[in-house]
Amino acid sequence: MATKLKQYADTIRVTADELDEVTATSEDILEYGIEQMDSNLLTSSLSISASVATMVWAFTKKKNFALGLVGLVLGFQPSLRDQLADHVRKANRELHSIRRFMKRNPDYIQVEIEAPFMDFDGGRVITGEGVVHRVKTRSGWITL
Repeated sequence: MATKLKQYADTIRVTADELDEVTATSEDILEYGIEQMDSNLLTSSLSISASVATMVWAFTKKKNFALGLVGLVLGFQPSLRDQLADHVRKANRELHSIRRFMKRNPDYIQVEIEAPFMDFDGGRVITGEGVVHRVKTRSGWITL
């Protein structure tokens, strides 16, 4: 049975600490899930909280997510694997940029990011640069 892939934009809202976790996890997804294609290493490296995992990667079990991602990537032609890795690298660079933005602005307690995602059996991955639409302060949301 072929895996159905779906690409779309979705919005996530995260605190600065959650954004740190999102960024670290996305790096692990790139390294262990896409580049090394090792579901055991990916499973053991996923150290995110359940709420962030459910919100961002849409999975409940780390092992199912890791197996699904690695199975998907193994089925890709090498050029498609390279393209996916490039897209996730771009996403990771942008996540780091947004992390720096949050750290430079400590009054911002939450950020709303619209990012491109790719769904697969078992979860989804961030596949490109996100756009910050709003930030939350103690006074409320500010549109950027």
